[in-house]
Amino acid sequence: MAPPDSSTWLRICRLPNRPIEGVSFGGFHVGGIIQLGTQLAGVFMAEGWAKPVFVSLERDAGASTPDRLLLVVDDDPATRSMLVDLFNSRGYAVIVAENGEQALKQLVDYMPDLVVLDLEMPIMDGFGFRAAQQTLKNTRVANVPVVVLTGTSHAERSAQTLHAAGFVEKPFEPDHLVEAVLRALAKKGGARERRGRAW
Repeated sequence: MAPPDSSTWLRICRLPNRPIEGVSFGGFHVGGIIQLGTQLAGVFMAEGWAKPVFVSLERDAGASTPDRLLLVVDDDPATRSMLVDLFNSRGYAVIVAENGEQALKQLVDYMPDLVVLDLEMPIMDGFGFRAAQQTLKNTRVANVPVVVLTGTSHAERSAQTLHAAGFVEKPFEPDHLVEAVLRALAKKGGARERRGRAW
């Protein structure tokens, strides 16, 4: 996942609590997304201060640092890869999981800003994930909004049942999904809108 310039993008999970070789690390905040050289990134990961995220390897020199992290949960590898590319191209950092069980661990470890959730998956489906998420003691993690992305029938009803911030039906238009994510991040609730909508 390291870009060609031998650096790595990370999500800060805990603030550095000690200097390394006499160098103190300030100016970080939990949830921030940063780019570090691979050696220093290795230290941050080993110390448990940060975890790696996917960020587009081909970023313009003037591109801003991503400030939003999305968790993509889907059991289909091709869909996950396509969604990583889609969201990276729109300036988001991304992490992935292939089922609800993996997604719960990623949710707790990374504290993403939003989850894009498939419903039909092995081991733990989207319904199981959402039920488990809402019982977590950490309210910040329990309240991370979800946009349902599914090819199942009754997608809207399922999204309402799960108290999702929005939904998009598969097959989908990439722009519709990005719009639903933008609305969910901006509102985290609100009035119903058209297909691909956030409530």
